[in-house]
Amino acid sequence: MDFDDLDDEIEKRVQDGEEVACHVVENQQPVKGTVLPLMTRSTKLPDFSRLPAAKKKALPPYNGEAVPERSPKLRLLCIHGAADSYAAEWCVLENEAPPNIEVAVHEFPGHGHRDDEDFCTTLDQLVDDCFDAFRDAMNTGAFAFLGHSIGALMAIKVAKRAKAELGVEPVFVVMLERGAAEFPLFTEKGAQWLREEPVSFFEVWNPTVYKLYKSAGEVGQRTLNMWAKDQILDQDAIEPGFHRFKCPMLAFGAELSWRTWVKLDELPEADQEMVKKKMEIGAYMKQREDKVFQGHFPEWTYETWPDWTEHPAGCRVIECKGTNHMDIKLDGHFKHELWKDRSVDGTWWPNLTSSSAYCGMSFVAKYADGMSWGSDSISCIRPKDELSTLFYASSNQMQVAFSLAEGLNPQFNTSEVYLYEAIEQSTIVFEVSFSTSRETVSHLPGCWVAGLPNRYAQLVPGADYGEGYLMLSVEDVLSAAGRRMEDFGSEGAQLRLSGVEIVARVDVRNYHRPFTWPFHSWNPWRLPEARELECTVHFDVLRDQFNVVQWFHEGRRPIALQHGMRLAVVGTGSVGYVSLQQLATQVLLGFTAFGLAQTCLDYGWFYLHRQSSFIADRAFLRVNLDDRGTAAPAGAGGGVSAAVSASKKGD
Repeated sequence: MDFDDLDDEIEKRVQDGEEVACHVVENQQPVKGTVLPLMTRSTKLPDFSRLPAAKKKALPPYNGEAVPERSPKLRLLCIHGAADSYAAEWCVLENEAPPNIEVAVHEFPGHGHRDDEDFCTTLDQLVDDCFDAFRDAMNTGAFAFLGHSIGALMAIKVAKRAKAELGVEPVFVVMLERGAAEFPLFTEKGAQWLREEPVSFFEVWNPTVYKLYKSAGEVGQRTLNMWAKDQILDQDAIEPGFHRFKCPMLAFGAELSWRTWVKLDELPEADQEMVKKKMEIGAYMKQREDKVFQGHFPEWTYETWPDWTEHPAGCRVIECKGTNHMDIKLDGHFKHELWKDRSVDGTWWPNLTSSSAYCGMSFVAKYADGMSWGSDSISCIRPKDELSTLFYASSNQMQVAFSLAEGLNPQFNTSEVYLYEAIEQSTIVFEVSFSTSRETVSHLPGCWVAGLPNRYAQLVPGADYGEGYLMLSVEDVLSAAGRRMEDFGSEGAQLRLSGVEIVARVDVRNYHRPFTWPFHSWNPWRLPEARELECTVHFDVLRDQFNVVQWFHEGRRPIALQHGMRLAVVGTGSVGYVSLQQLATQVLLGFTAFGLAQTCLDYGWFYLHRQSSFIADRAFLRVNLDDRGTAAPAGAGGGVSAAVSASKKGD
């Protein structure tokens, strides 16, 4: 196999959705939180100008109202379901979106304003058309998916292609009115009936479509064809493991789809026969005692949606009362649940307008649209029995909980909120590490550091963690990042009720500081020694969002959550001086004998060490987090930046 064959094999595996080691796909997405240009609309991705005249009259600017101004930081890409269209209220959802989200809907071939095109006959044909419609939007900005009915299946396949071909993934996924993707809609007999005899099939399955076919001539024939071509695609179930999202998910079910049961013995004889025929078609139309299920996908088929994401938040499943399969997208509860998770930088969280008190006060945060969430009481509890709780960073990731929310839907409709008292004084201990091309040292003996002067004595009287540890309080970390507990997050709530995400860089410089004492064994005046390392910590705030630290579940049902601070710590090191300017400065200042000798040693170490320049460059790069929560260098992004220099602590 030559290199060309190897490239072809890699491309084939990527197209099949396989993750190939060392294969990187570059995308053109800006930093999350960037205001995005409005999407380019097309036949496949229509705007209001392509709507029928009657529908236009209800929407701006055709109704005389000004077009809403948008500064979108997220694109919500919607995929409608079987026999649906952009004009069938999806355009209304687009108009109602918050100003920081732009909505676009893929119009299927043969549907809506594309009714002069042929219908797609396979799910993959429809996915190809959808991917082409969304390609530019996905490649150039943060995006989320909303898939209705067969659109849920399409969202999974489009997401898999987007990851393989564009190197991008959604930040949120909403599955509307469909059981998990592994469940087909029909029995094998029902699917065969639909393929071979669609007219008699719809006489049983959807009498409304059948009556239209019988009475509306060419329009009725086209309507039945559209339903037949679309509904059979719901049979194309997708096996678990085909693709897993890395983001949170929401799944909505309509009450009339979940809970429509009929008693056979209470129906007229003709209706009983019709129900029995439907039982041969629908995969879930089973009889339980004296009742038969007559809905779409029952509630239990939604229980495995959490298995389709790797994100720790999983997938919340929500029932919309009084709705059916088609009108759920008009439901106020659905819209409230959808828009209350509003995007500010490409991640979804509540966009609140009211503030909160610290303890013993009621907290209700209201949206601009009048919706609200909150608690009747906020109480304070201690993290543990002791005022100071030590948090040790495992690896380079750590989380500290600020508050605990409990309730049926604890993220937004909590019955109680508890704030951890004096959490600001709780401490975080970092084990300082250092890497060169020759060795990696996970713990640095000889490096005495503390977060701020006397921080050990203030927080842990009489205790000392010794060499190679950096101790900071939560208050220190927030202060270094330009934040306080009393600050308001982007949701409008205090950080105690919203949380903050921070990345820290621990920079250990591996060179002797100028004008320090060169002899370790003889130092009668206890001067700073040349062998000591300089330890500095820099903090950057990535975002101040509603930050879930941990969910608590009763079975699959979430009953409480903690939110607070998420902290990522990255250790970096440098060899020698990091620039010629710094080097020249040290040479000019090296007028003492041992100072000049020390500078020469540093000069030789820096230029003779084969990887010293690479390490020096890496040491002073900004650090960011990728979507998987791991640390990676980045050139832009983040918010407030500050630095804390760790003080030396003597022997």
